[in-house]
Amino acid sequence: FFTQNLRLDLKPQRLDLLVETVIADAIVGKRKGKTMLYEKQLSGEVPATLDAVLIQRLLSNLIANAIDASVDDSTIRIVLHRPRLDNHREWVRIEVIDQGAGISHEDQSRIFEPYFSTKKTGDAERGFGLGLAICRKIAAMHGGTLAISSEPGKGTTVALDIPCHQLEDQKTLIPTEPSQFKIA
Repeated sequence: FFTQNLRLDLKPQRLDLLVETVIADAIVGKRKGKTMLYEKQLSGEVPATLDAVLIQRLLSNLIANAIDASVDDSTIRIVLHRPRLDNHREWVRIEVIDQGAGISHEDQSRIFEPYFSTKKTGDAERGFGLGLAICRKIAAMHGGTLAISSEPGKGTTVALDIPCHQLEDQKTLIPTEPSQFKIA
């Protein structure tokens, strides 16, 4: 992932089915032994051209973070908004919403920095601080964005906006901007 160039494997997919798969995997996986309730709002069929493996990895990471921030038996909402038109391109938004601990205002400015983690220290609890940096990179490679809004003690919403169809020139090699991923 951190090489100079990475090639996307773009194929037509049903994004709604991909989201369903990620939720089903989260239910079966029971991260850290937690039982979570999943409320999903999927707006019908949403065809999109994307790299399914990378988008699945991104969504799995967002749900894992929501689980980590939440207490057992909490509800995590996943909302897939139907495509919208902007600059003659259709876009889709996926939101992962939790009512967990939230992120401090100070940490929100650093949350996408590689190797920055808000997770507790210790072998079983500590994060590497790469998850959100990689997620943001995957979104950018698809021509999209990843944004977080959070209120301490009230939860976090992570919004992924990606175009439904990629531009023709995005099928070639995509620079990964290695300067963003310096090893500390």
